[in-house]
Formats: sequence, structure tokens, C-alpha cells
Amino acid sequence: MVKTMVKKINMTTNKSICFILPGYSYKALGGYKITYEYANRLAECGYRMTVFYPQFSKNCHYSLYGTSAGFYRILKFLVARILRIRWFPLKNVKEILRLSYSKKVLSRFDVLIATSIDTAFNLHSLGLDESKSCIYLIQDFENWKPFLESHVFESYKFPMKKIAITPWILEKVQSCGENATLIYNGLDFSYFSLSKKIEERNPLEICVMYYERSTKRFEDSAAALEIVHKKYPNLHVNVFGVFKNPGTFPEYFTYFKSPDRKLHNQIYNNSAVYVAASESEGFGLTVAESMICGCAVACTNNGGFASMVTDGETGLLSPVYDVNVLAQNIIKLIENKDLRIKLAKAGNENIKKFNWETALEKFVNVIEEK
Repeated sequence: MVKTMVKKINMTTNKSICFILPGYSYKALGGYKITYEYANRLAECGYRMTVFYPQFSKNCHYSLYGTSAGFYRILKFLVARILRIRWFPLKNVKEILRLSYSKKVLSRFDVLIATSIDTAFNLHSLGLDESKSCIYLIQDFENWKPFLESHVFESYKFPMKKIAITPWILEKVQSCGENATLIYNGLDFSYFSLSKKIEERNPLEICVMYYERSTKRFEDSAAALEIVHKKYPNLHVNVFGVFKNPGTFPEYFTYFKSPDRKLHNQIYNNSAVYVAASESEGFGLTVAESMICGCAVACTNNGGFASMVTDGETGLLSPVYDVNVLAQNIIKLIENKDLRIKLAKAGNENIKKFNWETALEKFVNVIEEK
């Protein structure tokens, strides 16, 4: 599939490209996964690819030096250097781990790509030669600590080419007088697939992702499911995530930590409904994955989810923080088989437009434009 894309691009290149990620991660993270997907595909197009991991930030908004968090980052850095724990396979992509940003190292590359607000601030502060092409891959509106909303808009004004992954992020960039290229994330349809007929699924089998970050609002998903459970005592919830089981799940929850490909597909395909209650999402990768696998979706109406889910057409949306409406939407999908099947099939068809062929072609155009 990628080879077909390479032929379509029909180009020869010797450009060196470096993605900058905010530190090394042992856990599967959506933004990292998208970065790795691009790195692999760009390498197949002939670009010389590198991923750079600085463990410490040099920007003026915060510093972890001399803190317990800083000590943990140093420890994680040392372990990463020795073990190179890998949860996503990189092919023909080099990796550089450093304690901090290095102008000398980053000056070697023709194209530098910031993947977060932190990496954008640090890349901008290096004052690299104007011959270097800098790109800001904007994957969310990152107004969480230590960054304020004003810092986010400040980062949008940096002299970099900008890529927004959803329309709502593009609108944020445009609201401060800047512009960006809209490129939806691609999805791996070879990794996730629909293997169990939508019509044959048990409506009381639900799945949800457990995540510790507060913006994911897992507690809202759990509260909504508790309301549903009171009406349907036979409800069963399949929970997956990369974090340790907190030990607080009710008995009708089954937790799967870091499921492999086969088990992850089984979780989605054995579930009739996927539930998500995030207050904010840049994209919402697990919602997309669940739609590929044939789940009907009940989720909150944030920018990322709304780029994939149209209320009443490809899923059901509820206001952020409104546990009762989310619960009622789940109940609606349990009780109305025709609606559940209709939304699941429509969602499964709609999600196919988020493909890597289109994303990669547009990404290469941004790289090559003068």
C-alpha cells in the first residue's frame, strides 16, 4: 500500500527529516503512534528519517531540573538508552535520545517537525538557519499545564509551516490570523478490522479505554456505565489501557492492560458499543479504531470526536461532562437494535476516508512546498 503511494508521489529525494517528540515513552500514546506511522511511510518514500527525543525542555514556561519529575525523566532516559523498549516497530528510521535539545544535532537535518507545543517552543528558540524547513504538526489544542491558552496561540504564530489534524484545530489556528494545512490522521486498516458481524453482537457488551489523564474523563464514562448497569445488571464492560489496573473497577468491568493486536481486535469486535467521555481530543484514535471494528459509538461532543461522529448519523454525541445524557445514549443503543446497527455500519463506512494514502500525499506536499 505504501509502495503504491511512493509510485504515485513519483519522486526521488535525499532530504533528511527529523520528528521531535517530547521525550521517550514506554507506553503507547496516540500522538506518538501517528508520528511513527508518518516516519515509517516517509522512509519508504526515500526520505532519511530520524526521531529525536529530548528528555528535558529548555523553554521558558517550565523546568523539571532538580525536581522528582526531573529525576524520573533522567531514570527513564537511562533505561530507554539501554533497553530501547519498543511498542511500535520503526523501519529504516533512526532514533536519537538526548537529555536536552541540541542545536548542533538538529542543524544536521533539512526538515524539522515539531509534534507538540513544547517541541514547537523549543525548536523556535534554537534560532536555526533560515534554510531549515520547520513544520508544526498540531495534534491538539494543548492549553494544559504548564501552558496557557495564550501560549498555544503564541506557538501558532511561529514562522513554521503548520498542519492541523482536524477542522476544529484548523479553526483555532485561523482565529489568530494564521493558517494551516488540514490533514486528517490516517488509520491502519490492516491492524484493525471488522471480523464479527455487527448484527450478531450482544448489545450488553460495551468497551471503553482507561486513561489516567484527567481530560479523558474516564470517571464520566464509568459513572454513565454505572447508570446503565442499574437498569441492565447483565451489562459487561471490556476496559483496555496502558496503565496499571487501579483496583477500583466494579465486578462487571474486565480490564486488559496493553492488549496485543489480536486481543485488541477481539475487544472491539466482541463489543456492540464503544464509550468515550473526553472533554477534549485532538483526534480521538480509539473512537476511530472502534468504528473500523464495527462498534456503535456513544461519545462526548468535542472537536476531535466530532470530526468523525455526526450525531444520529455515525454515532451519538452528548455534551461534555453530562453523564446522564451519555448514559441515555448508551441505553438507546442497547434498546434500539436497528439504530445501533445503522449507526455502526454508517460509522464503519465513514471512517474509511481517514486513510494513509491521502494523508501521506498531503504531508509530502507540505514538506516539498517552497
